[in-house]
Amino acid sequence: MWLRDERGVRTPLVGGTLLLGRSSACHVVLSDPSLSRQHALVIEIEGGARVVPLGRAGVSLSGARLDEPAIARDGDVLALGAARFTLEVSTPSDSAAWHLEVGTSRYPVRGAGFRLGGGPACELVLPGWPERAATLYPTTSRLLADVHAGLEVTGSEDAEGMLRLGANATLGYAGISVRVVLAGAVPATLDLTAAPSSASIELMPNGALLRLMLDRGHAVWLPLKRGDLVAALLSPPAGQAPGSWVADDLLIPRIWGGASATRTQLNTLIHRTRVSLGEAGLNGPGILERQRGGGATRFRLAVHATTSVT
Repeated sequence: MWLRDERGVRTPLVGGTLLLGRSSACHVVLSDPSLSRQHALVIEIEGGARVVPLGRAGVSLSGARLDEPAIARDGDVLALGAARFTLEVSTPSDSAAWHLEVGTSRYPVRGAGFRLGGGPACELVLPGWPERAATLYPTTSRLLADVHAGLEVTGSEDAEGMLRLGANATLGYAGISVRVVLAGAVPATLDLTAAPSSASIELMPNGALLRLMLDRGHAVWLPLKRGDLVAALLSPPAGQAPGSWVADDLLIPRIWGGASATRTQLNTLIHRTRVSLGEAGLNGPGILERQRGGGATRFRLAVHATTSVT
């Protein structure tokens, strides 16, 4: 995946990311004084990229101003001040392993964050369903799913806030049933039981960039408090090593500072962070673990894993 400027110069995403801005530490350095030192972050996802605006002067994607992260596809134009870049995505070589069967038709699940429901923004629109009834995140042997409370689900396993859907699992609502089909060999790229051998998080404007090494390098954008949560777990209180369980009464002050927060707020934050991990094709509940019965949380790491928080 590359960004191509107006002169035709192509810059590859480095480790799945590309940082643009005035800082000499950026992958693409722009001299425009109206831009911030760190102005935009581009993160590779399956079939496209997530564009994260960081600077005050704004970023536009194919003519639309971005106030929050957005998905870019092949051919979309990213504008930062006077600079213009076109996203170029390599054609994927593998077909989608997971399909959704509705009646006699099948629809491939392509990319993490595949949405189905009654809203026009969904990849699969189902009349009469809630606007975003479910969001699917493909992994090696299951589909992780964030499912609307009103759906009827069969063939699933609880994954602490999300569901794991196997082949032949079904989602039903308003008389329409959707069956999960394993259509082909699942790419052996991610072991659900694996723990990261390295984890680093860089705090940036509006959030944080998390990098993990599993089967390969993975980059995840975490908005605001989600980044604070992971940073607190990777840099736990004195006397505790990264990857250990951190009690709620120690974790909450690290995230919210002097402000008080409830365990319900913490549980909501953990769930949303798992969703962010799932959007990157990772097993959110398997990496960000909640102690059974609550009370403590950990960011699961492999033995001798390296960590950093900057």
